[in-house]
Amino acid sequence: MTAFVELVENSEAIEYNISGKKFKNIPLIIEETDVFANREQFDKLLTFCRSSLGRENCCNVLLAIADLLIEHGEMGRAEEILDVVLSQPDLCDGQEHFARAFMRRGEVFSRLGRWESAENDLRRSRRIFTTLKNDQCLGQVENISGTNHAERGNMKKARSAFMLALASFKRVGDVRFEGIALMNIGIIDNIRGEYDSALAEYNRAKSCFEQVGDMRRLAELHHNIGMTFFFKGSSNVALSSFEECFLLASRGRNPGLMGLASLGKAQTLYGIQDFPMAIRMITQSMEYFTRCKDRLGLADCYKIKGMIHRKISKIEIAETYLQTSLRINLELNNNLNAGETLAELAELEILKGDRKSAARYRAEAVACFRKVGARKQLERFGKSHTTWESAK
Repeated sequence: MTAFVELVENSEAIEYNISGKKFKNIPLIIEETDVFANREQFDKLLTFCRSSLGRENCCNVLLAIADLLIEHGEMGRAEEILDVVLSQPDLCDGQEHFARAFMRRGEVFSRLGRWESAENDLRRSRRIFTTLKNDQCLGQVENISGTNHAERGNMKKARSAFMLALASFKRVGDVRFEGIALMNIGIIDNIRGEYDSALAEYNRAKSCFEQVGDMRRLAELHHNIGMTFFFKGSSNVALSSFEECFLLASRGRNPGLMGLASLGKAQTLYGIQDFPMAIRMITQSMEYFTRCKDRLGLADCYKIKGMIHRKISKIEIAETYLQTSLRINLELNNNLNAGETLAELAELEILKGDRKSAARYRAEAVACFRKVGARKQLERFGKSHTTWESAK
């Protein structure tokens, strides 16, 4: 344990020297006086809803609060609200309220990497909405289910779910959710390496979001556009897209999206060998992901930190970060991210001169990429060490 603590302290000192910046006082923009961050105000709000509102109004207000908490990345508080609704039937006025609560909790579970719990709640909500013939909500259920499948690496099921969602939203004329489904289809195409197709879907989604003025979704879209240009090797365009995502997310005070934007910048800066700025962006990203309890985001941060330390020949520190990233991704059953981390570990073993271990990690990475149909990653991994590094 002492050795591990020393390793962490050494890594922080090294990162400080590289970046030339202190890490602990990075401004978060999020105001801590927010009602969502103040426990006492939060508890009073719950008490007021339960004691002063009728059943239908109480449930509607609680579900609306849960939606706001999800939008602001406060998954723990959102889960608490939804647990209250689902554990006390007297708060709900009819089956539709139950179905909405199950759907929202399924989304929370999915974002927290609790896949099976997410699917269980989504199945319950789908069953009720089917009985009620509610196409709008069925589309939302399929959209969340698609995200759940995608995070677990089943891209075929994910795309099918997103197409079902898109059809539902078109039937009811919901432009905003139509844009969300199109954006998610674009993400699947991006993972498959079909970048031009992904950008086409993103442009269709952009028109939808602009039509309804959905700034949060536009922020997400700019992040996804940035990732596509990152993989295409257009670093300047990628950085501009991530910056636009960050600006929009900061206006909406969304720490999860701000973390993603910072992470995207860090990945791009690593690719152009700007390690000082990459470390600063990773540190900032970790602040945001810690706030909203995004373990997958933190796993990506550890991966990039490991890559940077490998580049500056701090082998032991690099291995610790990469193994930490791999452990989290395996725990959350995220095959795509696990494959990318395994690929980085293979490169580390080559640097150490252990080709047997490198071959083992390489084989495991290929297996992960095949599970999710990540063709471009498979193509890159078959090339030389230098090409693989530049592709990251």
